Amino acid sequence: MKILLIIFIGICGYGIKRQSHIPFTSTGHEQFESLILSGERKLLIECEDDDIKPLYKKVKSKIFGSNEYYLNKYVKAKYQSKVIFSRSNRTNEEYIFSYDLETVEYKNISVAVKGGISAKKIFKMDSGDLTVDGDISLSYASDSYLKTTETGKMNVVIYPYKRVTLRIVGDARVSTGVSKFYIFGICVKKGAFEIVEIQSTIYELLEESVYA
Repeated sequence: MKILLIIFIGICGYGIKRQSHIPFTSTGHEQFESLILSGERKLLIECEDDDIKPLYKKVKSKIFGSNEYYLNKYVKAKYQSKVIFSRSNRTNEEYIFSYDLETVEYKNISVAVKGGISAKKIFKMDSGDLTVDGDISLSYASDSYLKTTETGKMNVVIYPYKRVTLRIVGDARVSTGVSKFYIFGICVKKGAFEIVEIQSTIYELLEESVYA
């Protein structure tokens, strides 16, 4: 009876974990507010099933493991991060706002997936190559680390009835494709993936008027 109860709890727990809520983002990547690809290409989140299905036929089968087919590789893109901070001054006096940039942390590489594959596992750096540990076995060249933290402090003068916003903008390269995972030559999982690699980071301060 105890064994049955343990199994039941385990199944329930597994079901809850699979149904965990994933926050919506317009780009499909949590840290990007905007991501614009060159050549009018689509982001993965903008692709319909009819856009993805034909690509699976181009994936070569294998006995064990996964294979991928790249639709786009290293496509140039412009990105805009989510707001790091935003402060308003609705008084008649200016004031100085201090911010510790050591708290600014972002991913140099972001992965989004669609379908039955997963990229929940951690990344590992090995001889300059990026490998995704998990249901996708992607090997991807990269000369950057997973996370970068900017150090230092900044003082921002916020004038009366002004709002100052800090965000990161810059260049990136984006690769998209599909992956199939095989066991004994049979496809048991498949899905689409998108990898965004940040190439440059620029801290952008915006000032705009606010009303009392």
